[in-house]
Amino acid sequence: MEKRYCHFGIPYLDIKNYELDTEIVKIIPEDIAFNEQIIAIDKWKDILTIGFVNESSIDIIISKLENFLPIKYKILPILINLSDWKEVIQSAYIDNTKEIDWRG
Repeated sequence: MEKRYCHFGIPYLDIKNYELDTEIVKIIPEDIAFNEQIIAIDKWKDILTIGFVNESSIDIIISKLENFLPIKYKILPILINLSDWKEVIQSAYIDNTKEIDWRG
C-alpha cells in the first residue's frame, strides 16, 4: 500500500480496497459520518483512526468527536479521497436501495 502525505504532513490512505470492520465504522454515527465526510477506519487500544475528506476541518471535527464519543479516543487523522469515501460510506451505512443526494 502506497503511503502519501499532504502538505500538512497528514498521511493519505487509499481506502477503496481497504477492508473495514463494520463495528469500528459504526463507532461514529451515520449522520455525523455523512455530514462531516469522515469514516472510522481502524481502532487499536484507545487510538481511533478516522478518514477525513477535508483536511481543513480536521481539528474542528476532532474536537467535536472527543466531546461526543462515549469513550475517550485519541484520534489519528488520515486523509481519504471523496469518491472513495462515498463508495465506502454507502456500503458501510446506507441501504443500497436508498437514493443518495451527494450535493450536501
